[in-house]
Amino acid sequence: MPPPYPAYPPPGAWAPAPGRPPGTAPGAPTVPGGRPVPPPAPRRPTDWSRLPVWAGAAVTFVGVVLLLVLAASADWFGPTARVLAGAGLGVVLIGLAAWLVRRGGRSGAGPSALAGTGTTALFGSVVAATTLYELVPAPVGLVLCLVVAAAGIALADRWDSTGFALAVLVGVEMALLVVSGHLDLLSFAMTVVVQIGVAPTALRRAPALAPVAAAGTALHAMLAGPLVTSEVDGVAMPGLLLAVAGFALVLGVGVAVLGALRGVRGSAAGGVGRTRTPSVIGIVFAPVPLLATLPGVGTVTAVVTTFAAAAVTAGAAHPRTGRAVRIAAVTVASLLVAAATIRWLNGVTLSGVLLAEALVLLVTAAFLRSRPVQLAGAVLATVGGVAALGTALDPSSLAEPSRVPSVDLPPGSLVVAALLAAVAMAGLAAALRTDTPPAAQWAAWAWLPVATGLYGVSWLVVAAAQLVVPGENGFLSGHVLVTLGITGLGVVLLVRGLQRPAAGRTGFALIVAALVKLVVFDLVTLDGLARVAAFIGAGLVLLAVGTWYARRAAPAAPGGPSAPGSPAAPGGVATPGGPAAPTGPGAGRPATPTRPGADSSGPADPGANPTGDAP
Repeated sequence: MPPPYPAYPPPGAWAPAPGRPPGTAPGAPTVPGGRPVPPPAPRRPTDWSRLPVWAGAAVTFVGVVLLLVLAASADWFGPTARVLAGAGLGVVLIGLAAWLVRRGGRSGAGPSALAGTGTTALFGSVVAATTLYELVPAPVGLVLCLVVAAAGIALADRWDSTGFALAVLVGVEMALLVVSGHLDLLSFAMTVVVQIGVAPTALRRAPALAPVAAAGTALHAMLAGPLVTSEVDGVAMPGLLLAVAGFALVLGVGVAVLGALRGVRGSAAGGVGRTRTPSVIGIVFAPVPLLATLPGVGTVTAVVTTFAAAAVTAGAAHPRTGRAVRIAAVTVASLLVAAATIRWLNGVTLSGVLLAEALVLLVTAAFLRSRPVQLAGAVLATVGGVAALGTALDPSSLAEPSRVPSVDLPPGSLVVAALLAAVAMAGLAAALRTDTPPAAQWAAWAWLPVATGLYGVSWLVVAAAQLVVPGENGFLSGHVLVTLGITGLGVVLLVRGLQRPAAGRTGFALIVAALVKLVVFDLVTLDGLARVAAFIGAGLVLLAVGTWYARRAAPAAPGGPSAPGSPAAPGGVATPGGPAAPTGPGAGRPATPTRPGADSSGPADPGANPTGDAP
């Protein structure tokens, strides 16, 4: 009889699954500690409530300026009364903002806008008293400007309001243009003292005040440009402009670096890392005053100053400052080096020097495996390549033969073409050494250095062939050599790709480029024996080396034939690095074990497989 069924167990209390707290949905994700993952915070809508406040501040400032202009034109008050009225209005607005902050406990958009407008009105009154009415001496006016700017930035720091600080800086810079009405040495000196007043707080409050420092440098550039063309008797204006531009550069880079380092320390301490966007903004805007000042100085001074600025900016590419800051610093430094070279040289020499600088940086990047140096070299290579296309390496030289090559080809163009090809090769080597971009994205970008190198080599070979054999014969021979050379180099790299996949992909790209050149250019441009030589030569090279490559690559495929020269025994297939593996019905299966002392020719054990193979 079958055993009776057991009784059902009593129902027990439901318990949640291990690692999942009660009340959690079955499909909800959990963290390793068992706590449910909090849902993402809802996206905050755009806050437009501050727009009317700041618009009111701007309109109030314009109204104050219009009132002062109207009072001056109608001669309502004397100069002293006008200055005191503007200063009184500024003090009242600042006091009202302070009262609102003391009452509310924090500085919002309203108090910041009121204080920014008041500081601007107070600063405009000082400018008017110094430059328009000459009520106070120039040294006293400069000191008062420094006090107003520094006090406004310090109050913004105390209230922790970046908007207030930015309003102070923008307001005082614009007050110089609106109230003074003209640019002279005194107005420029006031911009200097404003930057001096901003510097201590900006350096201490990095990166919160990095946009403030960046805006200050940009506004200074607006003043520096017209001042370069102005003439001031007995004053070395370009030297003063360069001094202030250098101070703005150091201030912007210093604020950016300090802000980035403090953001890294905040992340390491377990807090939320600060964004590096202000640091990037500071680095990008830091050299703007310098670039606006350079047209008014001598060539030697401009070149030396720009190279020094590039060195200062490149110093921000510290490994601890973050990837975004390093990219910004290296890119700006590279552009400064290019600007100095463009100011120094021109024509074919300019493109050659830019490509030589790029070659040095790319070789250094490949040797040191440095990605920032690689980026700097890529920037200079781009600028140098564009300059070479417009000066030395004219594309029309590849489309039709030169009548008089010694006259039509610019001197030094062969050197520029060789440098362009070398820069392309160095760029590929640096990319392989630094793994930038990664191998997965190789095909998406490798065509650019490959095409650049092919253009440089083609131009070099065709031009050299025409110098050796002038006329159409040299032109046709040069193109045949280019086609065969590209094909041969592609085959060599394709063979190298058996060990280095990246080289194989580059070789494949070269072979494709050679085939495209055969069909698109050689078939249309060349004629007669040159066309036949190009097609037959390239076809034979591809056939011979392609067959050899297929035989070399065959062992890598599963079940493929053995490579030539590899050890193989009869009835077996050679395996790389080992003896031949047996083949046949029982290959790869263990033999049937036999009893000790049993003869292999005797009868098989009961239950054994009669074929002798393992069951």
